[in-house]
Amino acid sequence: MPFSSSSVQLLLAGLLVFHSALPHFCDAQAAMPAPMCAGNTYDPFTMMCCDTGGGQFEAVQIELPPEALLFAKCCGDMVVDNSTSGCCMQEPFPLSEGVCCGGELQPADPTVMECCGDALFEKSPMAACCGGHTVVDLTEEICCANRVIQVPGTTHTCCGMGALPMAGAERCCGPRSVYDSTSQSCCDEKVYSGVSCPTTAPPTTTPAPTTTPNVSTTATPTANTPIDLSPLAEDPSVPWGHTAEPVFQQAPLI
Repeated sequence: MPFSSSSVQLLLAGLLVFHSALPHFCDAQAAMPAPMCAGNTYDPFTMMCCDTGGGQFEAVQIELPPEALLFAKCCGDMVVDNSTSGCCMQEPFPLSEGVCCGGELQPADPTVMECCGDALFEKSPMAACCGGHTVVDLTEEICCANRVIQVPGTTHTCCGMGALPMAGAERCCGPRSVYDSTSQSCCDEKVYSGVSCPTTAPPTTTPAPTTTPNVSTTATPTANTPIDLSPLAEDPSVPWGHTAEPVFQQAPLI
């Protein structure tokens, strides 16, 4: 179907508007303020703002292949590939050559050894670093909230700053509350009486009253009339149908 002259004029006008707006879209990135590093602007696509030591920052050129840019990380005055290189005292090193521990590069197999504070220890399901400075033997002790507790980690679990036996009825609820699983329940990190969580009543809506001429507007309760249960749970923080407050009990500090 041939275009009318008015259609051609509208098409040309639309193209003119598009081309006049295109530079604004292209220049949007250029119009954004450039990031700053140590008081100077730098290109974040080709450089990183790095702490080169002593709190002195400098824009460092990124010299990595495109596939390694996702793992780019500052190391002194260099940018390294964090998936293959480590950084020890602002100096890069291949991850296969050792482990940075105690402020120095120690020759060790990083797949076998791990650093805790200033010492290396052998990786094991029965060993862990507690608080970043103490190695614990989980066959004899456990680490709770960065504290070493002298009970076996194989038979106890943490609850807050205390330890609970895995055997028995006591369980941990939330970050630090203890409850008796034979008579209480943990629901949304709160302890309630009863072995099952309370259910929430479905919301009820009361229809707006209507006025009919010569007819009494007094409502007669029927099977479908909503019942006002607000006196049963005046505290909005208590789930529907329960008036008792949640019970909180701290795990024992052994």
